[in-house]
Amino acid sequence: MLIPYILLLLPSVLPFAPQSTTATRTALLSTRGGGSSPPPSPKPPLPLLILKKSLPLVLPLALLTLTLLVASPTPLLAPYYTNCALSVFCAVLATVWLKLVTALYKNGVVPASLSRKLIHTLSIPLFLLTWPFFSTSDPYAPYVAATVPVANMWKIVSAGQGGEDGLGKAVSRSGDEKEILNGPLIYTFILFLSTLFLFPSPASIVGLTQMAAGDGMADIIGRRWGKTKWRKTSQKSVQGTLGFVASAFVATFALLVYYSTVTSQPLDVGVGEMAVRVAGISLACGLVETAEVGDDNFTVPIAGTVLGGYLLGWTW
Repeated sequence: MLIPYILLLLPSVLPFAPQSTTATRTALLSTRGGGSSPPPSPKPPLPLLILKKSLPLVLPLALLTLTLLVASPTPLLAPYYTNCALSVFCAVLATVWLKLVTALYKNGVVPASLSRKLIHTLSIPLFLLTWPFFSTSDPYAPYVAATVPVANMWKIVSAGQGGEDGLGKAVSRSGDEKEILNGPLIYTFILFLSTLFLFPSPASIVGLTQMAAGDGMADIIGRRWGKTKWRKTSQKSVQGTLGFVASAFVATFALLVYYSTVTSQPLDVGVGEMAVRVAGISLACGLVETAEVGDDNFTVPIAGTVLGGYLLGWTW
C-alpha cells in the first residue's frame, strides 16, 4: 500500500523543490564571467511563458497515471488508485494556477494586492470542484486528498525561503517573501486539516468556502469601494462586509448544489431551506470577520465549519 503513496508524492513534491532566486543566479553568472553579467534576454510572450513553466509538470502526471493503470488490481482503476491519480492531477493543476497568477503579477498585468487575493479567493473553490470525483468508498480517500494541500504547503515554505521565482512576492502584502509563511501558510494548513478530518462533508465545504470566497472578496471590494468604516480605528468597511456575505453565500450555495448534484447525494433539507441556512451562516461569518478577533484565517473557517455542521450536516 505504500508504493502508490510514494509514486503519488514524488511527482507532486519534486516540482516544488526550493529553487535559487534570480539574485542568486545573477551573482553566480557574475562570478563566472569575471564580474560582468550577460545582457538580459527578452521576455517571451506571457502565454508562452505560462506554457513553458507548466509543461514539465504534465510528464510526472502522465507517468503516474500510466503506472496506476498498470498496477491497479481487478477491477481496473480501483477507488484507491483512482483517488491517487486524481490527487496528483489536482496538485499539478494547483501548480499551474499558482504559476499563472505569479506570471500575471511579474509581467505587471495585476498588482500584488490583486494577485494575492486571486489566489486566496479561487484556490480552495477550484480544489473543491474536484471533490465529487474522489471515491468515498475508499477509506483512504481523505488521506490521499490531503496530499494536495501538503504539496502546496511545501511550495509555500519554498517560496518563503526565496524560491518559486516570484510566488512569495505575488501573495504578500508588503513584497516581503517571508510574509507568505504567515497568512497563506495558515490558509493552506486549514485546508489540510479540513480535508483530512472532514472530507467531503457539507461542514468542510461551508467552512472552507466562507474563508476563501468570503474573506477574499471582502478585501477586494473593501479596498475598491470601502469608504464607510465600521469604526474609526478599524480597517473593515461596511461595503467589504456586504461583499463578504454576498460572495460567501453565492460560492457556498453553488458548491453545495454542485456537489449534491454530481454525487446524487441530496442534503436533508430542500434547496430553499438550504439557501436560507447558507445565508445565515454567511452573515454570521461576515460578522466574525468584521469583529477582528484573532486571525480570520482561523476564526472564519472554524465558525463556518461549526455552523455548517450544525445546520447542514457533518456527513452527506
